[in-house]
Amino acid sequence: MRRPEESESSTPVLAGRPMPDRVWKAAGERGMALAIAVLVLLVLSLFAAAMMTSVNTETKVAGNNLRSSQALNVAEAGAAEASSRICSGDVPDSENPRMVTQIFLTEPGSVPVMGTDTTAIATSQPTGSWLRYSTAGRDPSALTVTYKTDAARSVIYRYDPSLNPAIQTTSGTPIYVITSTGRIGTDRRTIVAEVVTRPIQPNLLGSMSTRASSVKLWCGAATHGPFIYNGMNHRANTPIGDGVTGPDPENYVGWGDVSAFWCTTSIQWGGNVAFVCCTPIGAVLQNQPASSFYPGPWAALSLKQADFYTMAGTPRKALPTTFKGITFLDNDLISQNGTGKWTLSGASGEGLLYVDGDLTISGDVYWRGLIYTEGELIINGNIWVLGGVVVADKTRCAVQHIQATFLYSADTIAQTIALGTQGIYNLSWHESP
Repeated sequence: MRRPEESESSTPVLAGRPMPDRVWKAAGERGMALAIAVLVLLVLSLFAAAMMTSVNTETKVAGNNLRSSQALNVAEAGAAEASSRICSGDVPDSENPRMVTQIFLTEPGSVPVMGTDTTAIATSQPTGSWLRYSTAGRDPSALTVTYKTDAARSVIYRYDPSLNPAIQTTSGTPIYVITSTGRIGTDRRTIVAEVVTRPIQPNLLGSMSTRASSVKLWCGAATHGPFIYNGMNHRANTPIGDGVTGPDPENYVGWGDVSAFWCTTSIQWGGNVAFVCCTPIGAVLQNQPASSFYPGPWAALSLKQADFYTMAGTPRKALPTTFKGITFLDNDLISQNGTGKWTLSGASGEGLLYVDGDLTISGDVYWRGLIYTEGELIINGNIWVLGGVVVADKTRCAVQHIQATFLYSADTIAQTIALGTQGIYNLSWHESP
């Protein structure tokens, strides 16, 4: 038999006495709580470590995204400079499909030497604060402007909103392709933009048109001629001096022709037989209704009056030394009163020559674009115009020249005037990988 002290009771003994159950349970619970606490701390530590890793990763990603975004902004700044240089004429409108212009991060006079078809110019950015959207030396990623062409680089694509499709290879404003690469640290972003200068749509009545009550063309004089009034629409790259002795169909666009001469009265042919040496190529429209004439130069360019004066800018009182883009002459700032008087002698120019008054031309004058006078036009010398001439004066228009050639060209008017408007239109924009 067992003795009482040998019973199978499992109750712990403390100081010779059994330990109460609540003491034992409390000790067990404290051990369990300690284990749980350690486990929670471990989980929290792992979570904190994961959070720190995530924060570091996100910080790096954010930094990369910021640099990448900044590089894209720099590339866009490069495209803006290229657009500005197109408007200013620094990018040559040579009509050469292989034309390349590159803008380098150098001072003027320090640009790299390039090939025959390439023009190198220095950035217009202020010295010391150049954004890195080009390079200092020859590099494929330098800021570049080309024409949009076919794969063989033999034909230039053009934009003419009056045609369908507007982008084609026959008529309109040449499409430029700008490639700009922005750099921030090691990050690079490249954009490619296709742009055109502001679309201008000429609306001329003839290669030369006037509402003057006296129109005298000195044809037939022994010391004068030949005189060519050609209303066939010519290409913008028609060489200077072409078409002087007769038709030059190799330079015709093929559509958009106008009359050779348009007026609201009968032409006086200089006391001799009409067309003895004055060759009209296209219709000669005389005694036309005065209501068909333009209310102002804006109508000749299919613009609103306010848009025209905004485009023309502030007029000047004196003739400039060079003529490019838009030249607006006005002696008293009173629109269309025709009171000014100027003489253009032995000059060449391009764009719009808008004269609020009389204009006398002497010497040898070559013009690509549109000449529009609110006053009389008196031509005493040799003149060659590719574009058009408008005389709004109601009294007199006299072409008493030695030799005169007027070749109509809508594209020449549109392109040369657009270069003076500081307007660039984006046709497409995409990021290159």
